[in-house]
Amino acid sequence: SNIKFQSQSKNYEVVDDVLLTNNRTKLVCYPAWKAVGAIKVPDSVKILERGAFSGCSRMTSIDLNNVEVISKTCFTNCDSLKEINLTERIKYVGEWAFAHCKNLLSFTAFKETEIDNNAFSNTPAEIKIIDRNS
Repeated sequence: SNIKFQSQSKNYEVVDDVLLTNNRTKLVCYPAWKAVGAIKVPDSVKILERGAFSGCSRMTSIDLNNVEVISKTCFTNCDSLKEINLTERIKYVGEWAFAHCKNLLSFTAFKETEIDNNAFSNTPAEIKIIDRNS
């Protein structure tokens, strides 16, 4: 929870204490000490990697902007997460992506979005599926 990133790799970059791939399209890890309150994912990020926000227990909301993929276990155990702002760009929500998010009450996705098994395991969220043409 107190991890601080440094990168001398040509494949990864640390931007504002967040670990990203060098092209900034994949968010690899957002440290829990930094994830407090409302979080906005950088506009360049298309993919949230496995476990990227896992255990960020003080994050209350997140704006996913241009994110297309929420990988497996991405938000597991984000106890205070109540609100997710996402767009029609979301194509995939991975297994256990929001497992054990005890304060997440709703999640809206489009009919075309693939939601993997157990993505909302032990989470009270009501999953709303809407048509893009609605």
